[in-house]
Amino acid sequence: MTNDHLIKISSFFVVLALFWVATVQGQSSEKNLQFLVQAQDLVSEVGDTDVLILHVSADINNYLEGHIFGARFLDLNRIAYNGKEVMRDLPIVDSLLVAFRSVGINDGDRVVLYGDSNGMSASRAFFALDYLGFTSMALLDGGLTAWANSGGAVSNDAPIENQQGTLTAFSRPEKFVTAEQVSERLTSSLLIDARSEAEFSGEDPGNTILRGGHIPGAISINSANHLQDDGRLLPIDQLESLYSDGEGRHTIVYCRTGMKASHSYFVARLLGLDVSLYDGSFYDWSNLTEFPVEKGK
Repeated sequence: MTNDHLIKISSFFVVLALFWVATVQGQSSEKNLQFLVQAQDLVSEVGDTDVLILHVSADINNYLEGHIFGARFLDLNRIAYNGKEVMRDLPIVDSLLVAFRSVGINDGDRVVLYGDSNGMSASRAFFALDYLGFTSMALLDGGLTAWANSGGAVSNDAPIENQQGTLTAFSRPEKFVTAEQVSERLTSSLLIDARSEAEFSGEDPGNTILRGGHIPGAISINSANHLQDDGRLLPIDQLESLYSDGEGRHTIVYCRTGMKASHSYFVARLLGLDVSLYDGSFYDWSNLTEFPVEKGK
């Protein structure tokens, strides 16, 4: 372990490939199963390949209460900010680069993401990196709980400061859609609403939502249903069943402010779907009265 706590994981992607070959049978090569890593593999394969582990949260206390030994702290507020008229929006590319460079990410790194909110914070970082064109990353299945249960070391140390990386970017604007673009694709794209069923129907519109309901034509897939009781993702075949309508179609995911939909975005990418995130989500859509809203299931 180096002084800056950079964790090294030997043959990281080889281990991932072998793990999935052994455990996921009959899956298409179009899947992006390298985007998910199991805790036992991360714990056991300490060695030669450099992997940067990021603990993602909006609250530094969440990191200080316990994190993977050597993990660096990424402030969620730097990659999903609140403004006067926006909630949890994606910053501009230059600001994203500053945020990711500040935790030491370089172009050649392998990045493992985990954090609070049942993987939502980590999946938000995944989306931001994917938008920047950086795809050498994976989410830790089950997060810190799975790590600790697999015998991984947990620390309460304060984060190390001034770990400047040299990450560059080629942004992929097609991964991010606006309300106007969603409106143009209501009949051509599959819209997935990641909120609760009550929010989707309009029965419980949710905080700050002016017009309850959902975007016309959207289907409801609550992102909370991605997870097993222990916090790990459902098996791939069950996730495929949830997202079967997205096969062969461009898919747009949204929620209330873009956070829950970030987890839906991650699952869709894992499954190899062509997916974009409507980051303004229903908070934005419901405030734009020129766009229609549907109620009911």
